[in-house]
Amino acid sequence: MAFKSVPLEQRLLSKTTKSPGCWQWKGRTNNVGYGLTSVGHKVLTTHRASWMIFRGEIPSEIFVLHKCNNKRCINPDHLYLGNQSDNMRDVVKDGKHFNASKTHCKNGHEFTKENTYQGKRKTWRRCRECCLESDRKYFLKTKSKNHD
Repeated sequence: MAFKSVPLEQRLLSKTTKSPGCWQWKGRTNNVGYGLTSVGHKVLTTHRASWMIFRGEIPSEIFVLHKCNNKRCINPDHLYLGNQSDNMRDVVKDGKHFNASKTHCKNGHEFTKENTYQGKRKTWRRCRECCLESDRKYFLKTKSKNHD
């Protein structure tokens, strides 16, 4: 008897719990929590596989991102295409960026509302005390060069 491969959609949905919201992947995951499946000899994340099944091709250099912020969700209505900037913006917005949990700058100053410069899109922050100190050093350095 010849081995018959099970279609990707059927394999994906057989390991998924559907609800009105997220479709939760129950199979294996990678080290950061995204679902994994295989297509031929290639391993794919399940949200990318879901996009390909229900929405079509994924252009190169494009990410499949989650609106729901649930790494195991494969509901195509919860997915969208974006680039690296979109991905990083989501990570920062959701407080999942490795710097988002930092409470102090590298010099030990606390990140408070009064002591923090924040970018318009909230994708970066800087300690005001460190910025002032850096400006003072730069001013003294350029001032001494101008007097030589």
